Amino acid sequence: MTDITSVSIRAPKDWQAFERHSRLLFEYSLGDPATQNNGRQGQRQHGVDVFGRRGGGDGQLVGIQCKGKDSDYGGVVTEAELKREVKRTEKFKPPLKEFILITTAPNDAEIQEKARLLEQEVRDAGRKISISVWGWERVQQEINRFGEVLKRTHVGLGWGHDLLLTRSIHESAVVFDD
Repeated sequence: MTDITSVSIRAPKDWQAFERHSRLLFEYSLGDPATQNNGRQGQRQHGVDVFGRRGGGDGQLVGIQCKGKDSDYGGVVTEAELKREVKRTEKFKPPLKEFILITTAPNDAEIQEKARLLEQEVRDAGRKISISVWGWERVQQEINRFGEVLKRTHVGLGWGHDLLLTRSIHESAVVFDD
């Protein structure tokens, strides 16, 4: 038996798709239909590819940076890269309350620890912001929470998924036979 939360999702083949899909994911994850991409290619984005508000409306401002880093893109997120992106967000207005760097690289305890330590460092310096890094496993978990996101971003997963996804929108736990 398999349920929707166990669907394995491949990372998008190109970074533009990754950013587009991330906007849709965070629209649902943040609960903010006004979530949007930050500007367009070639413009200064101050470390933020996607932004929205947690819970929508006047909720806390969240900035998301998308980093393609698996074998197709090359490498992992480094501490220097994380620090650089967080530093860039200082110019984002109004100030972010939360920064999430999402990546196509696998979850990594080392960079997650670096994010927690960096958060402590910037908070000690007076900036009130939470910082986290989501590897691809965490991104998949979020995608799988929302059947509509999975359906709209991962067309062609195979037969049976349209039925599964349609049902999952109306049921909390949908199970089907392999």
